[in-house]
Amino acid sequence: MSDSSILNSYIESYQDNLQLLSQQRQSKFRNAVMVQSAKGEGAAPVDQVAAAEAVDINTRNQAKPLVPTTHDRRWVYPISKGWGDICDEIDKLKINIELTGAYTQTGMAAINREHDDEIIRAFAATANTGRSGGTSTSFPAGNIIAVDEGAGSATGLNVDKLLAARELIMNNDVDLDDPNNQLYCAIAPGQERDLLEQVKVTNTDYQDNAILSGNGTGLKRWFGINFIISTRLTTDGSGYRENPFWCKSGMNLSIWTDVTADITKRDDLHRNPYHVEVYSTFGATRIEEDKVMQILSSEA
Repeated sequence: MSDSSILNSYIESYQDNLQLLSQQRQSKFRNAVMVQSAKGEGAAPVDQVAAAEAVDINTRNQAKPLVPTTHDRRWVYPISKGWGDICDEIDKLKINIELTGAYTQTGMAAINREHDDEIIRAFAATANTGRSGGTSTSFPAGNIIAVDEGAGSATGLNVDKLLAARELIMNNDVDLDDPNNQLYCAIAPGQERDLLEQVKVTNTDYQDNAILSGNGTGLKRWFGINFIISTRLTTDGSGYRENPFWCKSGMNLSIWTDVTADITKRDDLHRNPYHVEVYSTFGATRIEEDKVMQILSSEA
């Protein structure tokens, strides 16, 4: 078999293995937001139509109702992220493209973390709206659950804050029975511990509303709120943890180029080694302010 055929075989093997790992090791946030493919310099994930009120029809021969409909559009713009390394020998390349190879796992993990970071950034970021994305829409201050919510002083994440965020979304007439409106809250590992230690989560009177992991040591769901445990959450200028709380349909991840593998021969380098690269082009945005809240907690 020629060197070219061997290389092509290795490339195919690498890409097949990469796809397999992609299915098994998705980012923690990707399945909790709306995902769509995109193209062009920017994408409009959704055209928005505002709520409207009906008018009275109470006289004979009354004119047909004309209620102006408000339209808007939310935009997302791509970023590109990549990982790569040099393989000095074709045999070394062969070893590192196996299913459990370090190169494959490292590249995939790096891109998955970037997907998570982009989604986390977009929760409370200024969003681009309007016909061509020229209008800036800030995250509403009223969507933030204060760090001292109901306590008078800064506190960590607790069930009162979770229920306050849930109430805000329900007051916005969001239909929580819609599967696309599943509720999520991202928490740090220490915050999961704090929640598990609180009576309203662990007390048997509340157990019908709590779902723990298979071994009973992790909190997955409570009162319809799905928890995502992440070590990548941000803090504000005061050092308070920013916990995103959202409906799935309130956030978008647009994919221009999904996780992709590429292997090229580097003729410009000594011994003509091979460059293994994993990359992706993507972007995230908040779709609807009524469906995205933020909880401030005193944990660092």
